[in-house]
Amino acid sequence: MPRMVWAGRIVVVIGVVVALGSAALGQSAPAATGADPAAVERAAAVKAEQAKDWDAALLHYETIYDSTPTTPEQRVELRHKFEELRPKVKPNGDLAKASLYKARTYVFRKTEIGAVKHQYTDKQIEDIRNATRAWAREIVLASMGNIRVMSDVVVIDKPLTKMEGCPDPDNCVPHFTDLEPGDLDFVMGYALTGGLPTSCWAATWGVACKGAIYSGFNDGGDGRTGGDGEVQVHEWMHGLQTMIDEHQMYPRGLVVNPDSGIGNCGKNCWQPKEGKGSLYDWYRHMLCAHVTRKMWRGVTVLRGPDNVWFNALNLCPRYLVVGGFEAAGRANHGLDYAYVDEPTVKPVDRAKAGPYRWRKGQATGRDLNFGDLYTDTRDKVAYAAALVRSPVAQAAQIRVGSDDSCKVWLNGALIISEPAPRECGLDQNVADVQLRQGDNLVLLKVANGGGDWLTNFRVTGPKGAALPGVTYALPGETPAVK
Repeated sequence: MPRMVWAGRIVVVIGVVVALGSAALGQSAPAATGADPAAVERAAAVKAEQAKDWDAALLHYETIYDSTPTTPEQRVELRHKFEELRPKVKPNGDLAKASLYKARTYVFRKTEIGAVKHQYTDKQIEDIRNATRAWAREIVLASMGNIRVMSDVVVIDKPLTKMEGCPDPDNCVPHFTDLEPGDLDFVMGYALTGGLPTSCWAATWGVACKGAIYSGFNDGGDGRTGGDGEVQVHEWMHGLQTMIDEHQMYPRGLVVNPDSGIGNCGKNCWQPKEGKGSLYDWYRHMLCAHVTRKMWRGVTVLRGPDNVWFNALNLCPRYLVVGGFEAAGRANHGLDYAYVDEPTVKPVDRAKAGPYRWRKGQATGRDLNFGDLYTDTRDKVAYAAALVRSPVAQAAQIRVGSDDSCKVWLNGALIISEPAPRECGLDQNVADVQLRQGDNLVLLKVANGGGDWLTNFRVTGPKGAALPGVTYALPGETPAVK
């Protein structure tokens, strides 16, 4: 189900010589046991300011923001500190130490939908290239050189003949034949759409393009999607919010939805200056003041996050996966059709299950993304299996999220059946269970109608607390020797 938010090849590596000190590229020292981490960081920040060590001061304030609980009012105060200190800190000049962010822009040279036919001129395609470069420069500069953007533009000569309100992933992604699952962080798709009944200038669907976040752009040929990259930055910020909220699992509210309006940025966080203050200035404020350097280095969907918020969730990171089974024409997109012997199935790596083989799948953030494993995701079903290892028999909860519908079995017993299509969240279904001592097999079945195809699960205590000693493993994996 789409997670949509309204709103020749040239390879360009966008880099700027814009050097973080050693403190910025490392981590601040942990607080003493029993001490309030935020108070410790704040005291260290004030001391660093008094010594005019701006780099260390900024890092300590950033650590409060990205590693400790804060109120909205405290976050506004911290953002003002970021804006005060950032100009005093040298950006990273060593791009080898920056996080690599991989993006690609696909341009459909021709649009032929019904009687409407358009074709880009070379000048219009060059405008899109320039806008892509401008977008990449904004991201590198806003991150203080903590991201190195690798971006290229691919022109597709085969006409786009169908779309749904916007160049959408279901109709566009099959044309991206050079793209493999897990290749990119972000994809932009462009089509000339003047005269078509379009629903918006652009839309972002979340992780819906072979493991990458996808934005589609309705181009009226009037230059609005070219130029200075403002439209691209706006759509990418929807993707940034997805990465911060859903992939890295930071507390919501650190990054603001760019559709929400300046007033929702936080009281007194940012206001236009008299005679100035465009929406683009507001976007730049959010990119510079709402995201710390540590957060920037984690802005990718190609690897797992590492922060206190994500690590505390104890989500299952690895699975054996088999699919995608054809579900077109079946009720609930195949959720109620048994493609394997579900209560008794024994997943084994590389063993066959029907026409497919079990294979290893890795969650790169909160979710296991079936789009990383399969290029064809519409009207499909897949299974994901993992072991929960418990040191003792004990009461627990299995907490599951999925896009779209799902069923879940524990040791062969059906514990969750959710037929409703939905976007993937955390803990959308919760089942009280009894773990047996040793290995417990969890089998998830996820049916997908179109767009994102995701799932996640974790094991907690009966009231959501952590269960000491409980770990995850792949079916068939030998327990570690103690």
